Amino acid sequence: MAADYVPAVPKSGGAWFDILDQEQGKYGYAYSSLRETAEKIQSLMNNEQLGVEISQRAFERAKCFDHSFFERKIVDVIQKVADSKTK
Repeated sequence: MAADYVPAVPKSGGAWFDILDQEQGKYGYAYSSLRETAEKIQSLMNNEQLGVEISQRAFERAKCFDHSFFERKIVDVIQKVADSKTK
C-alpha cells in the first residue's frame, strides 16, 4: 500500500480485517482462491482508472499504520486513563 500498489490479501487473515477494513475494492481486494485473485488482477488490468483510484485510497490508508500514528493513539489512551483516575 505504501508503495502505491493495490493490495491483494487472503480473506482468511488479519489483513482482511486490518488493512482492507473488510471492504472489497476500497483499499484493495481479498481473495479466497487463486482463481479469484487472478480475476481481481485481470479486472484491474482492464480498468486502469479503477486501479489508480484504489491505489490512491490504499496509499492514504497505509498512513494509518505508521509508527507515529500508533504512538499518538497510545498517548491518547494513557491520557484518558490518567484523566479518569484524577476525577
